[in-house]
Amino acid sequence: MASLALIGFAMLGIVGSFMPWATAAAIFVGQINVAGTSSPAGWITIFLCLVLGLTGGLSLIPGGVWRVVMFAVALILGLAIAAWAVFALITMLGELTTASESGVLASVGPGPVVVLIAGMGTAFAAIFGVVIGSRTLASSRSPSPFWPTNYPA
Repeated sequence: MASLALIGFAMLGIVGSFMPWATAAAIFVGQINVAGTSSPAGWITIFLCLVLGLTGGLSLIPGGVWRVVMFAVALILGLAIAAWAVFALITMLGELTTASESGVLASVGPGPVVVLIAGMGTAFAAIFGVVIGSRTLASSRSPSPFWPTNYPA
C-alpha cells in the first residue's frame, strides 16, 4: 500500500511541476501564468519525482531488506522534493514582492504547493513503509537453532 502511495505522490509532484507556479497581472499585458517547467526548478522536481516513481515501483518487488532500502531512499527523495518546493516558494515570494512594488499584481500559483504536498506525503508514506517493512522483516526471521521452541514452562 505504501508503494502505491509513493507512485501516486510521484505523479502528483509531476502534475504540480506543470501547474502555474506564479501569476502576474499588469494593466496593458493582462494575466500571465508561469508554469514550473519554464524554469529549472520545475524540471528538477520532475526529475526527482521520476526517480521517486521508479523507487516506488521497485519497492513493489517482494523482498524484506530491498523494500526497506527502497522506502529509505524514497524518504530521502520526499524530503528533498519538499525542501526544494519550500526553497522555490521562498525565492518566488521574494521576487513577487519586488514585482508588486513596481505595480504588477503577482501571486504564487498552486504548483509549488502541490509539489510540497507531494514531497511531504512521500515522506510520510516512506516512514510508514519503513516501519511496516522492518516489522515484517523482524517477524519473518527464523528462531535461533540454539534456543528450543518447546521448552517447559
